[in-house]
Amino acid sequence: MTRDMYTEVTSIPSVPGAPKLLIGTGTGLGEAIVTKGQAGDDYVVFPGEGGHVDFAARNETEFGFMMYVKRKLKLERVSYERCCCGLAIPLMFDYLNETMKKENKVDSKVYNDIREHLMKLLDLLENSPSDESINKRIEELDKAIFNAGMNKEDKVCEATVDMFASLYGAETGNAALKVLPYGGIY
Repeated sequence: MTRDMYTEVTSIPSVPGAPKLLIGTGTGLGEAIVTKGQAGDDYVVFPGEGGHVDFAARNETEFGFMMYVKRKLKLERVSYERCCCGLAIPLMFDYLNETMKKENKVDSKVYNDIREHLMKLLDLLENSPSDESINKRIEELDKAIFNAGMNKEDKVCEATVDMFASLYGAETGNAALKVLPYGGIY
């Protein structure tokens, strides 16, 4: 990995040769441990399915979202992957819009458009789960929500970005506690 491929978020130096944690979100939540090989000059990657661990809500909003995901996707259990990857972003947006509307805080300016696409997507998932266009549609919704949130064009989109960052950060911290990645988190 070259220096231009990452951004340092702490001034604490990494320990040479210590384990590293890789974590990344997309259609799923990938997690891996990287260590020095036996020869000491090569790295060995140990991929994992850490995103499939049970989601642990830390407050009422997260608990409500977890129950919403469970109900919408007809799940027995909810994992971190279901709460901060792919389809989770539009579902989070939908949940937060309903919550914020009930609290008379705000109603999303882009809600109707995103909700329409989300309902079509949920129908597609239920009736044609192997449709190859699903991931592209999810990616488009994620991008629309994040762009509106990051550009502060919509309060619900902003809240969605904040909640995503909080959930992603929580799972990154959980994974770090399991590995103690003194070589860094990437």
